[in-house]
Amino acid sequence: FANQSRNEIGFLRALGMSSRQLSWLLGVEHFVIAAVGLGLGTWAGLVMSRVLVSAVAVTETGQRVIPPFVLTTDWSNMLVVYGGLCAIFLAAIYVLARGMLRQELHSVSRLEA
Repeated sequence: FANQSRNEIGFLRALGMSSRQLSWLLGVEHFVIAAVGLGLGTWAGLVMSRVLVSAVAVTETGQRVIPPFVLTTDWSNMLVVYGGLCAIFLAAIYVLARGMLRQELHSVSRLEA
């Protein structure tokens, strides 16, 4: 991302966008993508679990098993995973913003796309 958007970030800085505004722009842009990805991934995982368990929860005659399977999700484990992903996300945004804000405007203006 950093290499592809070098000109875009340089252009925004040349238009007068402050470092704080640029950091917020990068953070919000990537946060929306990460939140949608985590939300869709969680939803898809729950739906796929239900579909797969219902497909194998039958007897040898094809009848549903009694008592039926009850799917449960241990959200405490998932919160640890989500926390780790959030830490990686924040570190990546920090490194990205730091690198983007340290680039020199005069060198970016000479680059051609």
